[in-house]
Amino acid sequence: MPTTLPSFDDPESGAGEHPEQAEGAGFATASRGAAAMQANALTQTNGPMPTPRILIVDDDTYVHVGVRAAIRALRADVRTASTGREALSVASSFHPDIAILDVGLPDTDGYQLAYDLRSDPALAGLRIIFLTGYLPDRLSVDVAGGNVFLGKPYRMKVLLDAVRRELGATRVAG
Repeated sequence: MPTTLPSFDDPESGAGEHPEQAEGAGFATASRGAAAMQANALTQTNGPMPTPRILIVDDDTYVHVGVRAAIRALRADVRTASTGREALSVASSFHPDIAILDVGLPDTDGYQLAYDLRSDPALAGLRIIFLTGYLPDRLSVDVAGGNVFLGKPYRMKVLLDAVRRELGATRVAG
């Protein structure tokens, strides 16, 4: 059975889930209207806020495509990286508010990457969401400084809710 990218034209298509899960697995993204209303609520608290910056680090292209498409509803500036080395390079100039990290990367693990990102004083306020198929190792998550751990398979709504919460945390802390 060939693997194809999910359609992003239909908000109920499961876009953002892994293609093998999107078909008939009961996963669905939030409707565009609801996502847009929630994104607008972020900007109506105390006037316009700066555009959120989100870095997605995963060696799975489907995660880049799916998460990036869903996060557009938050009106965020999104960058992606496939390796730890690439992520460090992007983060040094991009200064993300949130990093969504896979644990299993080709050149490092996400825990080490989180630690390395947090070691940069310019990224001290960085919020980290681990999005991975690996079972959580609570000590590794805590030592690396993870704020949220989401397992794969994941529901896009749960991820977007976590991103919204973490964006709220950066607004309070920043």
